[in-house]
Amino acid sequence: MVITKLKGGLGNQLFQYAAGFALARNLHSHFKIDISGYERVPSRGETMRDLDIYDFLITAPVASEQEIEDLKYPNGIISKIARSIEKKVLKRHYVDWHPNLLLKTGNVYLDGYFQSEKYFQSQLATIFDQFSLRQKWLDPIQEIGESINQCNDSVSLHIRRGDYANDPRVSRSFLVCDAQYYQRAIYYFLERLPNCNFYVFSDDVNWVRHNLVFSDNVIFISSEKRDVNSFRPSQELILMSKCQHHILSNSSFSWWGAYLNPSKSKIVLAPDVWNNGYVAQPNILPESWIRFPIGKGA
Repeated sequence: MVITKLKGGLGNQLFQYAAGFALARNLHSHFKIDISGYERVPSRGETMRDLDIYDFLITAPVASEQEIEDLKYPNGIISKIARSIEKKVLKRHYVDWHPNLLLKTGNVYLDGYFQSEKYFQSQLATIFDQFSLRQKWLDPIQEIGESINQCNDSVSLHIRRGDYANDPRVSRSFLVCDAQYYQRAIYYFLERLPNCNFYVFSDDVNWVRHNLVFSDNVIFISSEKRDVNSFRPSQELILMSKCQHHILSNSSFSWWGAYLNPSKSKIVLAPDVWNNGYVAQPNILPESWIRFPIGKGA
């Protein structure tokens, strides 16, 4: 059996699920997910996330407490000590590509971020099926999805700020792409596709309106206020994937918005630096994506 621990927001959940799903398929094993982190009381200052991955057609059942205990700590206290040393001393959080994970056999408990397509390239077709939106969430976005499909030269622009910009604890690890990065990316597309249409996705729409200059062809998908009338993260992700081209922030949500676009002719501009240096991520971007220089600061 393979069990993957889900943690973080939707983008991270998709990476974790895809890595575990692919490993289980390769091992001809059962695959389950550990969602216990979403059932506890949050620590002070911690950003709690929802299990938005359930908006998709995922099939993995939830692992029981006993199954998690058996796979996570097969040797009891010895396993607990070894995991603690691995995380706190060796700082192994499995963020980038670790090919040794694909060599594992037998029962496997995965706890990491696995932010590279190399973990799941062997199972792409099936994973894309799993990451299709359930009909109840797809229906409300059908109309705008069709309008994006009918648009020539559509470009998604995802701008992640939120805790990156406002939470000192988070900003110590993650860069905030500055306005110059996004503006240069906008000009990049305007030079090549003068009539392109920009579709803006952001957790800080007011900042976008006050700091970036567009052509007349700009549509804000995200709203200024997150309320009951806003799109769900999963819906925004699918709408992002319907655009022909993409401008990314250093966000796993951004990453999947571009990755779920199956077009081989898409142009993807992505930050050339993904974090503040707490871990190297040379394998996060597919080779066909353009590493676009990032600035530091807000």
